[in-house]
Amino acid sequence: MKITEVRTSLISTRWGVEDPYWNGGDVKSSALVLIETDEGIRGIGESLLGYFAPETVPPLVDYYAPLLVGRDPDDIDGLWRQMFKSSYFWGRTGAAMSVISAIDIALWDIRAQRAGRPLYSIVGTLARSSQLIYASGGGSLWPLERTVEKVQAYADLGYRAAKVAIGSAFNVSWDPLMGHRFELPTTDRLVELEAEKWRRLRDAMGQDFELLTQSSGPTPWTLAHAIRFAEAMAPAHLLWYEEPFVYERLHDYQRLRARSSTPIAGGESFSGVQTFQQFLEAEAFDIIQPDLTYVGGITVGLKIAALAEAYGTPVAFHVGGSFGPGFAASLHLSLVTPHVLILEQPPAAAGVQAALCTFPLTLKAGSIEAPLVPGLGVALTPEIERRFAFVPGSGERE
Repeated sequence: MKITEVRTSLISTRWGVEDPYWNGGDVKSSALVLIETDEGIRGIGESLLGYFAPETVPPLVDYYAPLLVGRDPDDIDGLWRQMFKSSYFWGRTGAAMSVISAIDIALWDIRAQRAGRPLYSIVGTLARSSQLIYASGGGSLWPLERTVEKVQAYADLGYRAAKVAIGSAFNVSWDPLMGHRFELPTTDRLVELEAEKWRRLRDAMGQDFELLTQSSGPTPWTLAHAIRFAEAMAPAHLLWYEEPFVYERLHDYQRLRARSSTPIAGGESFSGVQTFQQFLEAEAFDIIQPDLTYVGGITVGLKIAALAEAYGTPVAFHVGGSFGPGFAASLHLSLVTPHVLILEQPPAAAGVQAALCTFPLTLKAGSIEAPLVPGLGVALTPEIERRFAFVPGSGERE
C-alpha cells in the first residue's frame, strides 16, 4: 500500500444549536487531514490548530505531504520521525506539532482499517467496554440559577458528569482583539459566588454526579486567589480544578497542588512528551490532559499515557475542540488505558460529531460503548463537507 494524496478539509459549524446553554452561538472551525492510498483506504485525522487558526493548516499539510506521498502508510514511526526532523528548528511544538498530530491519527486510522479492526484493538487491550463521558459546557451562566439549570440539562441528556468554568458572565462586552470580555466582581465577591455556585450545584445534582471546573483562558489570579478558589470549591468535592494558571507558572502549580484538596488538572496545550514529564516530576498535576490533536497524535499519546502510568497519575484526554476524529481517537485510547478517569465531550458539538462518527454516540449510564467499526470510526463525504461548509475567519480567538 502506498500513500497517493494528503490534503486538508476545513469545516465549520455553529455551536449553540445543539446546546442552547453554550455561551454564544458563535461559529467554530476544524481542520481535517485526509490521507488517500492506492488501495482505496482513506485515513482521517484532526488538528487542534484548525479550531483556532484554520487557514494556517493547509500550507503546513502541504509542507509535510511530499514526505508522505509514495510511502507505506504503515511506517508510522518512520514517517513521524521524518516529519518531526524536517521541522525541528521551528516546529518542535505548537502549530507544526498539531498538524503532525492530525497526520499521525490518519495513519493509525489506515492501519486499523487495513486490519479490519477497531483502532483500540491494535493499540492495546480493552481496559473497559465503555468510557464515562463528561459534558464540557464552557462558561458558567448568570444568575447562578442558570448555571444549575445548564448542568441539569446535561444530566437530562444522559451525562453523569459536567464541567463549567470558574466565574459567571457579568456585563458581557465584545472586544475585537480579545473576544468576549467579562467584567468580574472583586476577588472577594467572586470567591463567595464560587462557593455558592458549587454548593447549589452539588445540592441539585446529588453526590453521584461528577462536577468539574476550569479557569477559562489566561487569568490574572495570583496563587493566593487560586488557593481561595480551591478552598471555596472543596465542600462540593469536584473531580478536578483545571488550568488555574498559565503553564509558565510551574512553581505555582506545585504550591497550589500542595494546598488544594481538589485535584489539579492540566496539560491540554502541551506538545510532545517532555513537558508532561517536567510537570509530573515536579508533582504539579494530579491529573494530566493530553490532547491527541496537539501533542503529536496517537503515537505520542501512547507514550504520554505510559509515562503517566509510571508516575501513578490518572489521564483524562482533552477533546474540547474536536469535531469528531479527535474525539474518536481519544475514545479509542481511553478504552485501552487503565488509568483514564473520564473523557470530554462538548454537547455543543453533538451535531457535527454525530455526522462524522460512524459509530453510535448514544450515552448509556453516562458512557459511550466501545466502537465496533474498523479503524477510527469516522467518515467525511461530499455531503458532509457541504453541510459544514467552511466559514473563513471562524477560528476561535479568545
